[in-house]
Order: sequence, then structure tokens, then C-alpha cells
Amino acid sequence: MSVRLVVNTALWAGVNPMDRAELHRVYELGAALHPLSDVTTETKLKDYFGAYAGAERALDILLGNAPQIKIELCIHAARQLRNVISRIEKAHFRDKEGKWKYPENPDQLIGYYSYELRDALQNFEAVFRAEMQAASTYLVPKRGAFSTRDLVDAFERAFLPDLHGTLGDLALSEYRNAGRCFAFGLWTAAGYHSCRAVEAVLRKYYEEMTIKEPTDGKTWGTLIDDLAAETEDPKPNEKTIFYLRQLKDNERNPLMHVRVVLDEQDADLLLGSAKTVMVLMARELIAIESADKDAEPSLGDILGTKIRSNG
Repeated sequence: MSVRLVVNTALWAGVNPMDRAELHRVYELGAALHPLSDVTTETKLKDYFGAYAGAERALDILLGNAPQIKIELCIHAARQLRNVISRIEKAHFRDKEGKWKYPENPDQLIGYYSYELRDALQNFEAVFRAEMQAASTYLVPKRGAFSTRDLVDAFERAFLPDLHGTLGDLALSEYRNAGRCFAFGLWTAAGYHSCRAVEAVLRKYYEEMTIKEPTDGKTWGTLIDDLAAETEDPKPNEKTIFYLRQLKDNERNPLMHVRVVLDEQDADLLLGSAKTVMVLMARELIAIESADKDAEPSLGDILGTKIRSNG
């Protein structure tokens, strides 16, 4: 599995800062452009047609809004090559109105255009080769039983889809970042993001259970103590409180000290512990929401009560 880190320049604004490089696309681009290198002054238009069609399509994708290969240095060279192909197309494959038309004399030689094409292709190949040699491409090893692709791009899949709405975007985003850090061997960062994911759910859980808004100044310890003190239904499950305390005391609090550094096993355990606590809280929140819906009287019940009371 290879991942290319794309520099976030104005040209690539909005591109995922850790975008996967699909290296087979480089091969496909080369396969599409290589036939142009065989074009000479003696090449007939009918023979040039196949090479030009594939190269034109590949360059249009490369220079389009959704390129399959992210390039920066060789964009100008790619545009120059595309312009030469366009000039040949205009001269031999377009009618006077600019509409595409297969040449009436397909045996006509391409002539001097081959020199322009050769120079533009060689220039592009040289710049493209230099950019690919400098590209930041890394081999990410498989971590435990986790899929590398899921770790890098979609670690929120660790949770069942039914839980996503309750967990919320912030918690899922933090857990996704934890997976990405884990994939790249940033063990302590993976633990840090795992705890942030738990806290995002913990604050929702606290607000639902205590009917109070968790202020920014409240620590995990205060939030958990308040939850444990709840006596009225719906109240937190003791198992959830137990796991929250364990996570706080044994994982989250030590992680706040700069001298504490996690290794791979530490991070793996914390990812699992965080997931367990998040799922427990989410399931309780879903149960409360379901109970509230069941307790709400239907319109028929309300109307029936009114009719009976007036009868």
C-alpha cells in the first residue's frame, strides 16, 4: 500500500493532505503517451490517429479537475504537449467549422508536426520523471489485523453504521485521525486522537444523562463523578462508568504528560479501549432516544383522549 503526501498549495486547495497515490495510474499514463514517441515525419495520419486519441484522453484527465495523478512541476509541460496535439488535430482532424472529421486522405504524412510533437513529449517526460523521483511515496506496512486502507482513509468503519449518527462527526473524525496516525507509526498521536474521540461522545453523554451542559472547564474526572452521582432515570450504566474511569486513570491522564510515549501495543490497546467506551455510551444514548419515542403519545391517542373526555 503506497501513500503520497501532497503539498497543500493553492493549486491543490481542497485536496486531502494525505491522498493515496494510485501508482498504476502512472503506468497507464506512460502507456497512453508512449506511442507518440514512434511518430515521425513519415507517419501516416491513419497510423497517428490511434496514438493521438489515447494520448489526448490521458492528458485531458491529467489536466482536468479530478486528476488521477497529482502533479505540480510538470503541469506546464503537459499543457504544451496537449497544445501540440490540438494543433495537429485542428490541421488534420477538423473541418473548416471546427467539427471533428476523419481525414479524407488518411495516407497523408504528418510531416513537420512530428518534430514539435517529439520535442514536447521529450520535455514532458524529462520533467515528469524528475517530479516522480522527488514524489513523497511511502510503503505503509499492515498493522495487526487492520486493513491499511481503512486505517488511512476510513477507520470510522470500526463502528457499526447504526452508531455513526449518535457518535457524531467530531468523534468519528478524531477516531479516523487516530487510525491514520496508527498506520504511520505515530503511536502517541494515535492515543491522543483516540481520547479526543471519547471526549466528543462523553460530552454528549453527559448532557443527556445530567440535563446539564458540560462546560469547557470541566475535566474528565468531574464529568465522570457527576455522571456517577446521578440517581434518577435515565442514569448511566455502572459498566460504562467503570470503563470510563479505567480509561481516564490508566490511559488518558498519563498520556497528558510529555514524558509518556506510547509504543505500538500501547496505541493498539488504547484504540480498542476507546472504541469500547464510545460504543457503550452510544448504545445507551440510542436506548434513551428509543424509549423517549415509545413514550410519546401518538396523534390518535391524543385525539381519542379528547373524544372520550368530551363524550
